[in-house]
Amino acid sequence: MAGYTIPQSRVLTADAIFPVDPATGVPAPTGSQGSPFYVNTTQLGAASIASGQATATTSAAILVPARAGRISVTIENLGTTDTFLGAAGITTATGMLLAGTKGSAVTIYTQAAVYGIVATGTQAVSFLETF
Repeated sequence: MAGYTIPQSRVLTADAIFPVDPATGVPAPTGSQGSPFYVNTTQLGAASIASGQATATTSAAILVPARAGRISVTIENLGTTDTFLGAAGITTATGMLLAGTKGSAVTIYTQAAVYGIVATGTQAVSFLETF
């Protein structure tokens, strides 16, 4: 956590923060000083990214194809037309709104295809996916 300071009564190892016995100053992984706090040491972030653009129309269509292993996809509205996102078969009444504000964006954590639709006209969107 940003700005978090480990108390002096704790010792940080490669994968855990152990309580320190105040009498001896030695890490005490068990006993009256409590259990260790485990820290995720897995590298965060994706190995790859890909970007693209698509156009939503008045018929639901794939904006971002499915990708096995994808972690997330961020979709950005490139114009001023409300765009609705969801799964196959979405409508403007059932999709999630991506507001018609240039630059509005949403991040979705999915490997599935993301579909889009607009009520009238067309709307270009860009996407950036991590995998």
